[in-house]
Amino acid sequence: MMRRILRKRAGEEQEAGVALIVVVSLTAVMLIAIGTALTGATSGLRQAVSAQGSTRALDAAYAGVQDYIAKLNADSTYPQYGNPQAAFSSTSAVTLPRTANPAFSLDTGASSTWAPVPIPGGGAGSFRYEVDNSLYGSTGLLRIRATGRYASYVRTVVASVQQQGFINYLYFTDYETQDPAITGTRSNCASYLWSTASRSTSACSTIQFGARDVLAGPIRSNDTIAVCGATFNGSVTTSNPNAPIVATPSGCAAGTYNSGTPNYAPVLAMPATNTAMKAQTYADIATNPGCLYTGPTQITMNNDGTMTVVSPWSRATSVLSNGTAANNATPSQCGGAGALHSTKGATFQVPANNLIYVQSVPTNPADPNYTATTAVPDRATGSWSGSAAYTCTGSSGTSITGSSGSAGWNLTDSDGTVRYPLAGESPATNWRNASNSALWDTTTPAYGCRSGDAYVKGVVKGKVTIASDNYVYATGDITYLRPGNDVLGLVGNNGVLVWNPLNGSTPLLSGTGREIDAAILSPVHTFQVQNYNAGPPRGTLTMLGSIAQRFRGPVATTSGTTVATGYAKNYLYDARFSTVTPPYYLKPTSAAFKVGSYASTTAAFTATGVAS
Repeated sequence: MMRRILRKRAGEEQEAGVALIVVVSLTAVMLIAIGTALTGATSGLRQAVSAQGSTRALDAAYAGVQDYIAKLNADSTYPQYGNPQAAFSSTSAVTLPRTANPAFSLDTGASSTWAPVPIPGGGAGSFRYEVDNSLYGSTGLLRIRATGRYASYVRTVVASVQQQGFINYLYFTDYETQDPAITGTRSNCASYLWSTASRSTSACSTIQFGARDVLAGPIRSNDTIAVCGATFNGSVTTSNPNAPIVATPSGCAAGTYNSGTPNYAPVLAMPATNTAMKAQTYADIATNPGCLYTGPTQITMNNDGTMTVVSPWSRATSVLSNGTAANNATPSQCGGAGALHSTKGATFQVPANNLIYVQSVPTNPADPNYTATTAVPDRATGSWSGSAAYTCTGSSGTSITGSSGSAGWNLTDSDGTVRYPLAGESPATNWRNASNSALWDTTTPAYGCRSGDAYVKGVVKGKVTIASDNYVYATGDITYLRPGNDVLGLVGNNGVLVWNPLNGSTPLLSGTGREIDAAILSPVHTFQVQNYNAGPPRGTLTMLGSIAQRFRGPVATTSGTTVATGYAKNYLYDARFSTVTPPYYLKPTSAAFKVGSYASTTAAFTATGVAS
C-alpha cells in the first residue's frame, strides 16, 4: 500500500513539474508578445511623430514659397533680390534687399536665422529660401528653393513661379475699338465702354466677335466685350463690372461659352512702350546681348536654324547703354555689315533664346547708327551719303532726295531689289492720316524710309523674340519647324500687321491663306490685317499662339456669316504659353505671380542651418 502511495505522489510531482514548465513557458511567450507589442507601438508612435514633424516642416516650406510670392506681388522689382552666396543662386544675378529678409539668411548654429511661421495645430515652424532668377529675363521664369523647419525636421521644395501675363490668353485687348491712329479719328477712343468716361460709340465703334469666330483658347479684355454669335472654347474674362458682363448687340445671337460663363477680373495694365526691351541688346548690361538693327529691316527665318537679314541703315549692331558703339560694333552673330547692306542679306544662326530689336534711325549725331536726313545709306562705298543703291519714296511713289518725309524705300544692287511698297502697290484703304487722305506719307503707318520696321517671314527653328520701335509686318507665313520646341515673339510697338498689299482691289501676293505661329503683342496700338476692308476674300488667317494689343484690330469685313474682304479667323492658343514665354517678352505693369509647379527635393539645410 505504502509503495502505491509513494508511486502516486511521485507521479503527481512529475505532473506538477511539467505544468510548471508549461506555465513558465506560456508566461515567457506572453511577456515576449507584450514586449513585441510595446516595441511595435513605440516604433509606430515614433513613426507617427516623425511623419507629423516632416509634414509640418513641409508646410513651412510651402509657406516660404507663398511668402516670396507675396513679396513679388507687392514689389515688381523683387525678382532681383536673393542671397548671392546661396548655392541655388550660383548662376543668378541677385542681391540682398535693403530691407532685411530673414528668409535669405545663410547663417548656422543653434540660433541660426529663419523666418518664423505658425503651423496650424502644430505650433511654430520656420523657413528660408533661395532664388534662381537666371531665366527670368529670357523666359519670365523664377525658381525658388524653400526649406521649411519644424523642431529637428527639415523639408525642401523647388517651385517654378511666373507672372500672369498677356501671353496667358489667346486674345487680350485693352480697348475693344479700332486704333484711332489708323482710322484717323480725332476722338479719344482710349477709354473703356463700361467706365464713367465712356468713349463715343459713333467715332470709336466697338468691334464684335462675329458668328464665324471660333476661339480655341482663353480670352480676356479690359473693356466690354461685344459678342454676335461667336463660339468660345476657352474662358472669357472682362474687366466690365456691370451686368450683363458681356454685351450682345441688337440683332445678334448670344455667344456660345463651352468653358463656363464669362467672368470678371480687374484691369491688366499694359506697359506704355516696348522700348525697355532694347536694353537686352546693350553689350555692357546684358549677360548675353541680342542684336540691334536700325531702320527698315527684312528678316527671313530659315528652317535650318538660321536667319537672313537685310538692314541697309545698320552700322553698329552692338552698342552700349550710353549710346556709343561697343568694342565689337558688328559681331558676327548679328551678321556682317557688308552683307546686311545687300539685297542677299547676312545669314547667320538665330540668336539662341534671345532678342532682336529694330530701332528707327537715330536723330542724335553722336549715335553710332545716326545718318542725317539729307542722306541715305550707301551700301557700295560705306560713305553713308547719297547713293543710287538706296532710295526713299515720297507720297507720290517717286524717289526723293535724302530720307526726310519719306513713305517707302528701295534697295537695289546687282543681285536684285528689296522694296516696300511693291511696284504698283496702292496705299492701304483702311489707313488714314488726320486729314483722312489716302497717301503714302509719314502720318500713315506706311513703310517709312527711316522707321524701325521689321518685315518678317519664314520657318522658325529656335527661340527668339523680334521687337521693333514701329511696326512688325508679317510678310508671309511664319511657322514653327518643331511646334513643340520652337518659340517666337513678335512685339511691334505701334502694331503687328499682316501684310496684304493691293493694287486697287487686286492682290499683289499670290495664293490665299496665312499662318502665323507666335506670341504677338502691340503695347501702344494694334494687331490687324492691312487692307482688311478691300479686295477679295484672302482665305483663312491661322494663328497658333497668342495676341495682345491696346486697340483691337480688324482682320475682315463680313456679310452675314460670309467673309467679304480680308481673312476668316482660325485662332488657336499655344498651350505652352501657360508656362513658357518667348525670350524677353513684355510683362504687364501689374499682374500677380503664381506657382506653376512644385517638386520635392533633398533637404537643402539641416535644422541648424548648415547647407546639406
